[in-house]
Amino acid sequence: GKAVNQAIMPVASGFDTENHHAGLIELLVMTPRVLLAMAICFATVFIAFGHSFLSYWMDPNFAAQSYPVFCVLSLALLISLPSKAMIGILEGMGRLKFWGGLAAFEAAITLLLGVVLVMAFGIVGMAWAMLLPQMIAGGIVLPVLTCRSLNYSVVRYIRRVMFPAVAASIPGLIVAIVLKFQFRPTNLFEVMLEMGSVVAIAGLSAFFICLDPTSRSACLRSFFPDRFVRKSTVAEQITDQN
Repeated sequence: GKAVNQAIMPVASGFDTENHHAGLIELLVMTPRVLLAMAICFATVFIAFGHSFLSYWMDPNFAAQSYPVFCVLSLALLISLPSKAMIGILEGMGRLKFWGGLAAFEAAITLLLGVVLVMAFGIVGMAWAMLLPQMIAGGIVLPVLTCRSLNYSVVRYIRRVMFPAVAASIPGLIVAIVLKFQFRPTNLFEVMLEMGSVVAIAGLSAFFICLDPTSRSACLRSFFPDRFVRKSTVAEQITDQN
């Protein structure tokens, strides 16, 4: 979470200082979309293969006790990861009072629910006590009020963020279902191969669906700078010759 904030906050601050509203909107749309696709991928992997992973990594008894908590916390990623982007934008715009009040509300509700649900359901109740306030604060209140602070339609936000992220997650979900029901891993290495396969497929899908061409080029340039430099040099030479 801190890494996301540290990356987004100065960019949002720069856009806000320059009154670059279009840049803030693009930041609001692009970053939660990518983070939501990542969160769906991670939740899929944890829920599909978490029990096998914990069984081979620790032991079956540990897996049986901790896997339900693991699943609930995996669902919390769907809220917490995208909300980090919006928190970074609000902090960059200097809206700390708004974010501080929302965080205090979430903490208070989590504490109250934790007392009740732990007594009723044990440790898994604490996981639910963490998830439910996040669904309200981070999943509903934070996106709505962030969109309003930028004069941006909530409907457009849902259409541009959630729909592409879900679409990008479908190939990874299909692969996870096939691996889950068609293959039986016999050791930790095989489980990790299954998990890695889903992450790779989902990541490739998100790369093409969640990122626009400019962002894809920037990502490729950061990973393969020499290749892009050579292409740029050749293109400049051809232009000079013409």
